[in-house]
Amino acid sequence: YELRGLIAGLKKHGIKVFCSIFILNMHDRYHKEWGTVHPELRMGDKIHGINNAFSMLARLKDGTLFEDIFLERLSKVIPDYDFDGWHGPDGQGPGWNLTHSDSSDQFVFQFAEYLGDGGLPAEFLREMDGSEEEMARRLDYIWKNFNREWADFTSKRWVSLWTKAAHAMHALGREVMINSPFAKSIFESIFYFGLDYRALAGVGIDYVVVDTVSTSLALIAGEPERIFD
Repeated sequence: YELRGLIAGLKKHGIKVFCSIFILNMHDRYHKEWGTVHPELRMGDKIHGINNAFSMLARLKDGTLFEDIFLERLSKVIPDYDFDGWHGPDGQGPGWNLTHSDSSDQFVFQFAEYLGDGGLPAEFLREMDGSEEEMARRLDYIWKNFNREWADFTSKRWVSLWTKAAHAMHALGREVMINSPFAKSIFESIFYFGLDYRALAGVGIDYVVVDTVSTSLALIAGEPERIFD
């Protein structure tokens, strides 16, 4: 009720309020979490292995896309709290540097289906989420041999998610807002983050938030100027 009051107060002053949350597994710290029983939804990266963040493009082992579950629930939350729409923050479009992630089993298995028969060797079609070394080796192989396909596949998955999100929010009279990639050009956006501005332009996204943190991270935290470096 405090959140509803805050939203109502902001809207009285003409301020739009968007729902924006990071989707993390807290390992049942406060309550039994649905995500705990679906570890296949968690992202994997080349450096840390499986982490606590859910991949918006993940797929449950029963074949259900996480995006379909998420958007069905989101479509109830938005009008209940009277949000003006949904903003997809970090990890919800674009999500990651293609050279480092998502290397989780379920995402790679989706990619294997995209490639079709004769694509990925059989040795990479087994579950590897328990081994950071094996996940890294598989991702290195994908980037070396299928980098264009990897980028195209990831782009198509983001377009799928945001097409559904735009339709869901617009059906409620709401809007959608997406972050730009941590990149400096359209080329980098496609081939390093798998996000194609041209493809997204036609799905009905209302706002793009310009994300400029790559240079800020270099200044503040001493990180590489480009995240993919």
